[in-house]
Amino acid sequence: MLAFACASVPAAAAVGGDSAHLPRPAVRPGSVFAPGEAIVRFERGTSRSERRQARREAGASFEDSLGLPRAELVEVDGPVRAAVRRLERQPGVAYAQPNYRYEATAVETNDTFDDELWGLDDPETPDPGVGALGAWDQGTRGTGQVIAVLDTGVDLTHPDIAPNLWEGSSGEHGFDFVDEDPDPDDYNFHGTHVAATAGAVAGNELGIAGVAPEAEIMAVRVLDGDGFGSTDEIAAGILYAAANGADVINMSLGGLGGDPGDKTMSDAIEVAAAANVVVVAAAGNEAADNDTEPHTPCALPNANLICVAALNRAGALASFSNWGESTVDLAAPGTQILSAKAHYGAPLLDAGFEAGLADWTTQIFNGGLEWGESSSAAVGAKSATDSPGSDYAPALDPEVEAFSYSELLTTAAVNLGVERGCRIHFRTKYEIEEIFDAFFVGALTETSSFDGFGLDGASPGYPSSFTREEVSISDFDGRTDVHPVFAVVADETIEFDGAYVDDVHLICREDENYLDKIANSGNFDQPGSGNYISFQGSSMATPHVAGVVALVRAAAPGLTVQEVIDAVLEGVSAMPNPDPKRRTATFGIADACKATALATEGNVAADCPASSEPSPPEEEGGEEEEGGGEEEGDVTAPPAASSDASNTQTSSGADRTRPRTFFRERPRRVVRTRWRWGKAVFRFGSNERGVRFFCRIDRGPWRRCPARFVRWFRPGKHVLRVRARDAVGNVDRTPAVSRFVVKRRR
Repeated sequence: MLAFACASVPAAAAVGGDSAHLPRPAVRPGSVFAPGEAIVRFERGTSRSERRQARREAGASFEDSLGLPRAELVEVDGPVRAAVRRLERQPGVAYAQPNYRYEATAVETNDTFDDELWGLDDPETPDPGVGALGAWDQGTRGTGQVIAVLDTGVDLTHPDIAPNLWEGSSGEHGFDFVDEDPDPDDYNFHGTHVAATAGAVAGNELGIAGVAPEAEIMAVRVLDGDGFGSTDEIAAGILYAAANGADVINMSLGGLGGDPGDKTMSDAIEVAAAANVVVVAAAGNEAADNDTEPHTPCALPNANLICVAALNRAGALASFSNWGESTVDLAAPGTQILSAKAHYGAPLLDAGFEAGLADWTTQIFNGGLEWGESSSAAVGAKSATDSPGSDYAPALDPEVEAFSYSELLTTAAVNLGVERGCRIHFRTKYEIEEIFDAFFVGALTETSSFDGFGLDGASPGYPSSFTREEVSISDFDGRTDVHPVFAVVADETIEFDGAYVDDVHLICREDENYLDKIANSGNFDQPGSGNYISFQGSSMATPHVAGVVALVRAAAPGLTVQEVIDAVLEGVSAMPNPDPKRRTATFGIADACKATALATEGNVAADCPASSEPSPPEEEGGEEEEGGGEEEGDVTAPPAASSDASNTQTSSGADRTRPRTFFRERPRRVVRTRWRWGKAVFRFGSNERGVRFFCRIDRGPWRRCPARFVRWFRPGKHVLRVRARDAVGNVDRTPAVSRFVVKRRR
């Protein structure tokens, strides 16, 4: 399990008189991989003694076996990448990699939330949804399908989810790979929201309805209470879902999986493919091009993987959403998405500091300043701050100890003896020197254990406004000696303003008193706020598509994974407001109605009148670029132009019907090769004779290509688009598209 792996720093006397040590995070939120850990997979036939020798030579020690055959989590000393290089030099090692970190990809909104489930609407403005209602009209609601939600867990007693929970042979509803137990409860809010979007109960006069309201939800917890997880946990979750009958895996998570990518995760997804499982993943929220700034899982080459961008209610990609013409497949609703909220009880601690710090203890060490009151507040008139009226202080004697320390913790312990999923929510603003100093938030026990994380830099809106923060302290569930703590640690170099804290709440999970009300961003952690809330992010877009996959599979249960994916991708509808600079592979919105009609060979026009055909937005500066001859790799000359009286056109011909383009031959969705390149053969056709063809490969320019086109491609995802141009310059605005993956055989 990945936590904030840390070294310790000295602190003042802790509760009970023992020496306290708050960890200094070696990995901060958003870091790429876990320190001190790597994953190694050995080649077939490697003996146990040979594996042990390889670890010893690389300076690694065995930590845990993974579900993948011959794959191990190992502990390493020193820089992780150096250890990975040492491991890969050992005989019998197929590959080694860091244990990458991933995180939930939701973006919380500050708007007042309403009850509009626009994501279920038809794929046309206003509110272009995924056409779920049209698919329901065709008789599919996901019956018999299992959607595995790999996330922070699921609120297993939420009344809008509980009736649809999957049940295993032992009565379990999934598995928790963070705490290693069969209770995948949600100690966050993210996983419950995602699960309900995909498969909340419909027609029960309660809350919301999911896209596939009769599918079963398998809860697989792979992210902790702060929304972070790592390769080993996520890969284990994928394997568990595949082995236990999942039809669709939803992964509303992501991170920087390295170059050439997270092979362990890719291998696990490949196992899922062999089990006939479709994997749906979030594109990410960095407003970046995933083709050039790879975001995993979407950057992985697996053919059974669909990558989803977030769409806004105006029919354009959300401002935060990632995109990628080769690596992001389609869009789905991802802003103002109303869904279920995990249920928390009344606060066990509620502090606004209006009466001062009477219930709190401040402790200092090596020059740190005592905490006190500030008139700068988020709520009311007062807050607590580490250094009233001044910057925080440097280490008093750096030769004795490198850091100063200033701590604020509750005088009395909070009893969590019968609690679970506990977390601290608070408002804060801070200015802390990056990397060398830290603002720690979390909890201490009377044995000096710490659960929480560190912040640095400047908070959003500093110095004028406070921001909301939250931290899981679920490691201390069941303990009676827990003290919420805020602390500033500093070296002797640079001192800034420090930290301000206000409106502190300690809340824990609860199974009773659910309310059919909508909470908002200002009260969602308060009792009585309601058990539904709106979030936004590619995390929210992803379960819309997982639900679409479930609807298609329920309607056409005999289809293979690739046939299901083809139906979903070929069944997209036009994005109302596409941005030519932020493209996806299909230029479209997931459309359950159209995809279901295609999968069942129904009548799209009759069954789905709101559906449409996507077309690429025009680039600035013209429709295409002819280039200077045939594309490199052509083996056939362009066909000679032929005349056809029916196609003769005058100068007024710009008003005539444009030519249409189609494939006569194209590669399979997966092109396998033993070499570093894979060969793909294409043949193009048109409804008109005498046309010329222009091709665009991946993100390259439009160039002239022959009617039969052969090219060698590197391993990975590829997209080829082709459109015809007639003799007078009319161009097909809806190019034919071939999406495929080149995979190297091992």
